[in-house]
Amino acid sequence: MLEALQSGVGAPARIALALLAAATASTASASTASTASAEDRWRSVESENFEVLSDASPRRIADTVRELESLHAVLGRIASRPRSGPKTLVVAFADNDGFRRYSPWPDRRRVAGYFAQALLRNYIVLDLSSGAGSRSIYHEYLHEFASTNFPDVPLWFNEGLAEYYSTFRTTRGEALVGLPVEQHVAVLTQRSDGPMPLSELFAVTTSSPEYGEDRRAGLFYAQSWATVHYLLSEPGRIAEMAVFLDALQRGADVAAAFAAGFDDSLADLETQVADYVRRAEFPYLRLPLDELSRPDDRRPRPLPRADALVLLGELLANSPETLAAAEAHFQEALDLEPDLARAGAGLGWVLWQQGARSQGLALLRESVPSPGAQPAFLVGHLLLEELFESTDPIRPRPDQVAVAQEALAALEAALAIEPEWPQARIRFGLAHLYAGDPGRGIAALESARMATPTDPGISFGLSLLAAKAGRFDEAWARSQALAELLARLPRERTAGPAGPLVDLNRQLIAGFQAAAAIAAFEGGDLALAEQLVGDLDLRLDGGDAPDLLSSLDELQRALRDQRAAQVYNAAIDRARGGDRAGALAALQELMREPDLDPELRRLVREAVATLSGR
Repeated sequence: MLEALQSGVGAPARIALALLAAATASTASASTASTASAEDRWRSVESENFEVLSDASPRRIADTVRELESLHAVLGRIASRPRSGPKTLVVAFADNDGFRRYSPWPDRRRVAGYFAQALLRNYIVLDLSSGAGSRSIYHEYLHEFASTNFPDVPLWFNEGLAEYYSTFRTTRGEALVGLPVEQHVAVLTQRSDGPMPLSELFAVTTSSPEYGEDRRAGLFYAQSWATVHYLLSEPGRIAEMAVFLDALQRGADVAAAFAAGFDDSLADLETQVADYVRRAEFPYLRLPLDELSRPDDRRPRPLPRADALVLLGELLANSPETLAAAEAHFQEALDLEPDLARAGAGLGWVLWQQGARSQGLALLRESVPSPGAQPAFLVGHLLLEELFESTDPIRPRPDQVAVAQEALAALEAALAIEPEWPQARIRFGLAHLYAGDPGRGIAALESARMATPTDPGISFGLSLLAAKAGRFDEAWARSQALAELLARLPRERTAGPAGPLVDLNRQLIAGFQAAAAIAAFEGGDLALAEQLVGDLDLRLDGGDAPDLLSSLDELQRALRDQRAAQVYNAAIDRARGGDRAGALAALQELMREPDLDPELRRLVREAVATLSGR
């Protein structure tokens, strides 16, 4: 169930293509089932914001790190949240053969790099031999930057921003930002039928042919770049765009956000962008480098083959199509170093995904503690996944509570290493549905929402934790907010239709509320039980689960029977106290109830006959 709650998290990695010209791309397709060549010489380096793995020369690796950190420093002047979770892994291949072995598209010539937002970390994968050069590096890093700072911007802005910064360059003492992309200028100025209408541009998604087909992707990228370049360069437009992005962050759809941010109509903006392209001036920024804060350069170090195989295996383990290749990587790493805990954890994760859950979880448990937060995170994540699949959180059995407590301990260990990791915080919060304090769970989810404000899993968990805490009005309000959020998000962000997830959320809240009503009923507080059941009756409708509606009917019937029994007992007490007339009137009124329990009806009838002297 966790896959249904996350934005590209837990499901196969959400990948943003970089369809950049790769002049030296090979036409041979490498097998994704093989491990990296034994002749490869791997090196790694960690900077403040990146971990880089590469088989290129030390100088080329150092240049790549400097380029990324320089761009990171420039972007930090625009918007930058603190790094949360494990560092982005940059896998930079020296040649095209190596890159294509680890590319989801080994037969596509125009792919020079890609960005993958995966469960354990984000990835930037590059072909350093491509003709795209630094543009590929910068373009892919911009996807990382956008996913952190603008997680729900439309595709045209995401790609346009990446292309705007793809020509980033450092010279003596300054950084140049926004240099024109000659390829895009050519596409836009040579089109006989004019630019792509903005209404069409704004409607493009990752499943649109305009995005996916090479012959049309050039226009989409070019028009996205030109539109973003205009908005970032024209006086006053940056402030308008900031309002536009803020409205998107707050949940507005694109049309409403556009109206909030811009005074112009869409047609007016389209005309202005077209004029901007025709002028072909494309101003760019010059930023003094001495004003930018950059960490000291760090030298790449040789990396043992086993460690390189683990990092490459983790990249492959993000997609069902490459699990066999990931398994081969982890197994070879263990053959080289049998005690390498990270390799055992990776193999356990792969086995779990392949269906060998007990074996996979056992390997993961053995790997904790180990360097890094990922193994402990995976233990907590997979235990929580089992809980969601096997039972609801309303009345967990003692053995399920014990599993939840183990998950909490594992996730707490992961957070001790990566305190701000949103995905660990989300799961830590969700585990409190089964064990622990709802208040701590709510605090963890609210903290995670600061980094990922539109993650459906957060809204889902907050509503259920409020229900678990007995705050049912809050729970239903949060459920409605979840429905509104899912209606706004693109389908690829919700791992499927929104309806079933909203229905499940409603059913679980109703289950918590029904359980509270039953507890009140069993504790003798019929007033509270009737209040909770009456509220449920108003909230549920024919579209809700039949089992839930049936249970609600049974609970209402039990409450009616209990109330009737109370009336009967009170009448008998009145008769025994000498108020036979009052008792008779109460019992005769009770006889008029159409749904009176048959056995109780028999007792009432006998009492009426006795009090009437019949």
